[in-house]
Amino acid sequence: MLVEATVFNLMQIGELAKGALSDEAKTQFKTIPWTQIYGMRNRIVHGYSGINLSIVWDTVSLDIPQLQDELQTVIQTWYTDSSE
Repeated sequence: MLVEATVFNLMQIGELAKGALSDEAKTQFKTIPWTQIYGMRNRIVHGYSGINLSIVWDTVSLDIPQLQDELQTVIQTWYTDSSE
């Protein structure tokens, strides 16, 4: 159940990375790997050769914390820029 929930959340993150922001906004924040995030979503949804749980683990343990840090920077930059 935990694996399914984790994979589902990765799929949701990928979906949001594709559609929640405009291409213009994504261009502004080049440190976020938008294409790779959506690519992970595609692998999960379409099941290309199954889901490699070792990649899921690396994503969750290494990439998600880094993404969280990057998004914190984006949020701070966004609010700082919009308040000026």
